[in-house]
Amino acid sequence: MSILLLLINLFQWHPPVPVHNYHISQTKIEYAAEQEEWQISIHVFIDDLEAALKQSGNPRLHLGMKRESEDADTYIQAYMNKGFKLKDGDGQEMSCQWLGKEMTEDMASFWIYLYVDHVSEITSIQIENRLFTELFDDQQNIIDLYYSANQNWQFLFNKDYWKAKVDFE
Repeated sequence: MSILLLLINLFQWHPPVPVHNYHISQTKIEYAAEQEEWQISIHVFIDDLEAALKQSGNPRLHLGMKRESEDADTYIQAYMNKGFKLKDGDGQEMSCQWLGKEMTEDMASFWIYLYVDHVSEITSIQIENRLFTELFDDQQNIIDLYYSANQNWQFLFNKDYWKAKVDFE
């Protein structure tokens, strides 16, 4: 009986996270002309992110929990910078700046927010997204790119196809 009470108490403190049988991330990249910046939102599952960080040799961060490590954002940012890149028309990497993260209502995933500022007169962009492809053979990374009202693209990246270049009109 005491074991049953212990299990009930554990689930009250840490509600179970829904299990997902697919490995996917979704990224929205939008050019904000007035601010001259790229605004980036990346949706990732917390358990996938924790696994990727652990495989990279980082400590367990308890992402999304009350006891989340104070250094969690630093580790996440480093992982994002390694697996997600934007490059200008000359192939020069643009520096994605950390804005923050936000947990979804179901507590199973994060929205991670990045931006690249001081971007003007760009003629093309190269996108690279290798997030989680080192973990899952079936990883899919959806990219929605919005440059202007009539210039939008969508890509589906995986471990074999993880970059694309877009020329703007």
